[in-house]
Amino acid sequence: MKTSILRSLLRSYMSRGLTLRLCCVFCCMVAAARVFADCCSYTVPPGGYALIANQFNNGDTLASIFPSVPGGSTVANAGTQFLEWNCLTEAFAVYYYKTNTNQGGVGWRSTTSASINAGTNSFVPGQGAILHNQTSTNYTYTICGTANSPVLALTNFCGCGAYNLVSSQTNAPATYEDITGLSPQQGTQLFRYNGGTPASPPQSPSYTVYTYLGGGWTPS
Repeated sequence: MKTSILRSLLRSYMSRGLTLRLCCVFCCMVAAARVFADCCSYTVPPGGYALIANQFNNGDTLASIFPSVPGGSTVANAGTQFLEWNCLTEAFAVYYYKTNTNQGGVGWRSTTSASINAGTNSFVPGQGAILHNQTSTNYTYTICGTANSPVLALTNFCGCGAYNLVSSQTNAPATYEDITGLSPQQGTQLFRYNGGTPASPPQSPSYTVYTYLGGGWTPS
């Protein structure tokens, strides 16, 4: 069966001088992340971004994973923004932690509604997302849970010829095949995030693009 080209986002994991190129691995193995047995923490600088993954079984919702984070009364002044890739719009849907009690109370909300609870929105192993720290100091976000067993091939692809934001399903380094359950096809593109730059849109100079050609990734 002929497999169409996938355009995906990339995060690389550096270990002992070896770069493992991962298809959208916004996992615990990223810069400024510290990994524990059943937890993963991301320290995000003020105004900074972190590409993240939920690699545990922990309820798999925004509220169960991040029950309390820096918030605010609106998305503009909230200390935390959670960006989730929307396959239909090919753009990020933005959520924030609302701290004032009017218009639906405290908890996760989307930019489209301050009253509808978004805390039940799922964030499952295999998905990737972005955290944006809008506070004036470093903040450490921690995700905990029990070990997850991967289910492959991934089912949360946006489709071929589209951007996909996916991750490893376990708290360990992984290859493209480990993450997707597939082999990279000729022309597959991966976008490596360059820390300290805006995480959206997924393009240069915020990302370095790698292309799978002739049996290998270029640039190497």
